[in-house]
Amino acid sequence: MKNKKIITLILSAVLFFTMFFNASVPAKADQMNQVYTALGDSLTDEHTYDGKSWTSYPTYICDDLMANKGINVTLCNHGVGGFTTSDVLEQISSDEAVINDIKSADFITLQVGANNITYAMITSLSDKGLMSLPFEYYLPEGTNVGACEIDAKDVLSNKENEYHQKYISTAKDDLESIITKIREYNPTAPIYIATVYYTQEMFSMLFCSMFGLSTDSGIVLADQYGVAAAELRTYFEDAAAYYDNVYFVDNSAACDVYFFQYNEEGRICDIHPNANGQHALAGAFEGAFSLAAKERFKNDTSKALIDKFTALGQKHRAMLVK
Repeated sequence: MKNKKIITLILSAVLFFTMFFNASVPAKADQMNQVYTALGDSLTDEHTYDGKSWTSYPTYICDDLMANKGINVTLCNHGVGGFTTSDVLEQISSDEAVINDIKSADFITLQVGANNITYAMITSLSDKGLMSLPFEYYLPEGTNVGACEIDAKDVLSNKENEYHQKYISTAKDDLESIITKIREYNPTAPIYIATVYYTQEMFSMLFCSMFGLSTDSGIVLADQYGVAAAELRTYFEDAAAYYDNVYFVDNSAACDVYFFQYNEEGRICDIHPNANGQHALAGAFEGAFSLAAKERFKNDTSKALIDKFTALGQKHRAMLVK
């Protein structure tokens, strides 16, 4: 009886270390060939940078995975400039090409939310006759800047404001519907979600340059923008916490290297990040990939160990009975 117990303990130890080693080996035979589907707005859209010497972050993610991991990635980039969360939901509900690429994806990213805030502001200003659409980065001469500032602050920070509700608050339901819809098409692929990133300094600079605001007014409006950005971030963090295999991507560090594009007069001519900013976005997603892989390894290993040792325990009890 004693010898049987010793043999059983040895077998248990061997089993544990064998499982731990095997868990670190890719489970899929085609692990080194992956399909990546990217969804989002102009930050994701590769056409945002047509004619530039750089492109959007999904391409850099593919390049980095090949260079650092030896993983060959097929990119299906469906980012569209100007998209809000509602637009992404409509896209994945009706566009067969997008739906098929979601079905075949090994991993999926979503970067969206900035246009929800932007459209809330400019639609409100347009409807009140304070500006005309399309908005081309600068308020034209003769614009009542003070009235624009007051209206924009209310849109950004007042959750009872009709434009806030239509464009910003609705992002919560949109995001939940997007994740649910993706899961209908693809039950297993990890989904990485990111939204607008913000610092007061960055957006006060933006508002002063584009809206012609004073420094103090730019700071105040940037603070209110931060309220809306924080609301969207909460929606995305909560979704990642609620849904399995969905991960929030903290891209706030991109603000540290986010460089607007400037014209010869030194004014902002394009709010989209340059190459440094896009590489920073890629780095944020890749950091989330690593954290998610560790979490999945931990969860899968724990479950496998519990199952194996439960079965082993049953076998031991049967042996002891004999």
